Amino acid sequence: MIPVCPGCGRAYPCICPPRAVIAIVAAAAALALLAGCGAGAGPSGTVTEKEHEDARTTWRTEPKTKQECTSRRTSTGTTRSCRTVPDGTRRVRDVKPECWELELDTGDEVCVDEDLWNRTAVGDEYGGE
Repeated sequence: MIPVCPGCGRAYPCICPPRAVIAIVAAAAALALLAGCGAGAGPSGTVTEKEHEDARTTWRTEPKTKQECTSRRTSTGTTRSCRTVPDGTRRVRDVKPECWELELDTGDEVCVDEDLWNRTAVGDEYGGE
């Protein structure tokens, strides 16, 4: 019987790389492909409007709940059951940071730094900087 390479199926000696090397190269290629998908894929288009929004804090209320448990003795032992019940409300703070916003003809809205906002005019192209 002639020995056969598990990587390429050819008779030994072959020059194909070991399976581990093939797997590593394939994984690296897949990662490079995925990383390339996000590169420069940010919003882009023509600036149609510019707005500045100050930082602000708003408050909202959320319902609170608590666990309520009861125990009951039976002939075979103790049975415990729990349920979630309302327990009033709590205030939650929402903080919105300052935004130097560019609105694009694609419908996207982008917050940029103040310097870029000042250098950009309505009608300029924005390319996801």
